[in-house]
Parts: sequence; C-alpha cells; structure tokens
Amino acid sequence: MPVAAAPAPHALGDTLSDRARSLLVPVADPDAPHPAPAAAGPVLPGRPDADRPAVRAPGEQPGIEGGPPCRWCSTSNRPERHYCVRCAMPLAETGGAAAPGRTPWWRRLFGGRRRETP
Repeated sequence: MPVAAAPAPHALGDTLSDRARSLLVPVADPDAPHPAPAAAGPVLPGRPDADRPAVRAPGEQPGIEGGPPCRWCSTSNRPERHYCVRCAMPLAETGGAAAPGRTPWWRRLFGGRRRETP
C-alpha cells in the first residue's frame, strides 16, 4: 500500500507566503525624475519701498550773527527767537535774580542760608 505523502513542514509556510504575496500591490519602478517646471514668468512690480528719510542734525546755521547764544548748548540763535533752535530751552534770562520786593518770612528768619558753612 502506498503511503500518502505527508505534507512537508514548509507547506504551511509556503501557503502563508503565497497569501502574503497575493496581498502585495505591484508598484512601477521609479522613473527618472520629472524635469522641474519652468520658473514663474514676469510679473508686475509691487509697491516700491519708500526711501528712508535722511536725518539732518540741527547745528549752526550760516548767516546768524548777533543773536543770543543758548546757555545750555551754546548754539547761536536768531535775535527774534525765544527758544533755542537746537535744544528748545528758553533763551530769556529768568530765575537768576529774584523780583524786588519783600523777602519771605523764612528767609528773613533763617537768613536764606546763603552764607558759607563754618
């Protein structure tokens, strides 16, 4: 009596690998890369950026003679000006001498403390 051939131990593995191969989707071999598309064509320009303003430093102006110099920055000014061209400080001599009149009581009492300290 002929003996039936026993299934080979790899037969089960072959069926699994066959099933796995049947699930794979064939993919085409990669072709040469497509050429890059042409660069964008010419376009209309946008709004141009404005030039940055040039900074002018205030300073001596030619032709100004006879005006009072500023006490703070020594810039000469026109005679009709009340404030300095450069630093905007007042040109008038104020606060140097007190207005004539009666001295306040505390200055009369303490003497104003204008003496030299002993």
